[in-house]
Amino acid sequence: VVAKALPKPAGWPYLSEARDIDIAYAKQRLRARGKSKSAGPKLAISLTASDSFGTAVLTQISENLYSTVKPVKAGKQLFANHEIKVWHVIPQADDSKAYRIVVDKTNAAKPQLILFRESLLGKF
Repeated sequence: VVAKALPKPAGWPYLSEARDIDIAYAKQRLRARGKSKSAGPKLAISLTASDSFGTAVLTQISENLYSTVKPVKAGKQLFANHEIKVWHVIPQADDSKAYRIVVDKTNAAKPQLILFRESLLGKF
């Protein structure tokens, strides 16, 4: 008897790939804009992409979630700030396409960089 693999839970889309459940997850998280537990001012963080856009400012959209949309260039490049250093290989088909860049700091000890093609979300 071969055990059937459990389906992967919903998560963020990755580059130009996403399941319907991942798209729904991303929309739900991004719609939480302004629903922060803190009453303080919204913050921003910066992120540098080695070849795509230089430095970009990601705006806080909810508790521990920062985001922006920027065009990216195809190829291997480093996305980094003082907390995160992640290499991604942008597919050639996505050269100059708008990508959603999200930093999720829910786990402060291990912030996450999420990067995916903005058109995957459609209109939300």
